[in-house]
Amino acid sequence: MRIIFAIVLLAHALFHLMGVAKAFKPVQLPEFSQNISKPVGILWLLCSLLLFTSFLLFVAKNGSWSSFALGGLLLSQLVIGLSWGDAKYGTIINLILLAATLSDLGNSRFINKTEKETKAVLEKVERSPHLSEANDFHSLPPIVQKWMATSGASKKGNLASASLEQSGKLRTKPNGKWMPFTAQQHTNLKNPSFIWTTRVKPFPPLFLSGRDKFVDGKGEMLIKFLSLFKVVHEKGNDKIDSGSMLRFLGEICWFPTAATEKYINWQEVDATSAEAFLKIDEKQVSGIFRFSEDGKIKSFEAWRYRGSSPDAKKEKWVIDVVGYKSFEGMEIPAVCKVTWKSPNGDFEWLHLEIDQLEYHSLPVASPKI
Repeated sequence: MRIIFAIVLLAHALFHLMGVAKAFKPVQLPEFSQNISKPVGILWLLCSLLLFTSFLLFVAKNGSWSSFALGGLLLSQLVIGLSWGDAKYGTIINLILLAATLSDLGNSRFINKTEKETKAVLEKVERSPHLSEANDFHSLPPIVQKWMATSGASKKGNLASASLEQSGKLRTKPNGKWMPFTAQQHTNLKNPSFIWTTRVKPFPPLFLSGRDKFVDGKGEMLIKFLSLFKVVHEKGNDKIDSGSMLRFLGEICWFPTAATEKYINWQEVDATSAEAFLKIDEKQVSGIFRFSEDGKIKSFEAWRYRGSSPDAKKEKWVIDVVGYKSFEGMEIPAVCKVTWKSPNGDFEWLHLEIDQLEYHSLPVASPKI
């Protein structure tokens, strides 16, 4: 797709040289029946130069290509309008190139925004007691202690944050089309918070850019089509906040040392199950972790609002572990599927896999965004 786009962009830049030739008349061009004045011919030349510069920057993977392309395309449409009878079909090419250019500009703004948010989240890391100090480890239910040992968390030390990359597929309704996605996440384990950014491809080359944010006990969901057009933006809602807290709680399976943090309390359910309570200020959620006898997590389940509308009800939300991987000496449930359990039947909506995972001790390492 990049090659096709580059070829079209280069061809469009060269096309505008025909307007220059017509204006200064070094050759006869039957394609142009209208005369083009020399001042307008200079505009055709400037347009060609802008588009050609954009082409070179695009090939070099320089992010500034879209700014030059935008200027060139706007100028292109102006000169096409001045020679409409001969050049009107160039408008079609302009619209195609403009869509890609605006998408890239929108994506750059989206990335810049999330990078700033990520930096703000990770700057809130504060020092807390080492895992082996106080009663952090031995006060846990026996099965959770076994998880700490089995996963390698009991030897890991004091982790401050983590960065990961995911891939997988999701859908929005039970019989809906599965859509592939890739994602990055940065999680603060000392002040529970995360920034998750994703690109979902429902119909390539079309895509959705998404960002889930959880900071200070508050959640926010943002989804944009082509990084430009807002599709979903939800925040300032108790149901969104509760859902984000439950997501953070369920995801400590990837960051086992978080089980000992002061914001999480545990209660034994039975020999292979324990309920975790996450409390932030006056807000609290809980969910049940189920383990194998040797201390490996099998699933996490909680009652979570399905949506944030006034009539949204709580349904059982289940994360099932499909497979394990080891990262930096810790074995985690890296392949998972997520299901809504409702009276109308199960809705398995998400499959994900952790592709890369980095743990950061204090002080926090700079995130790779």
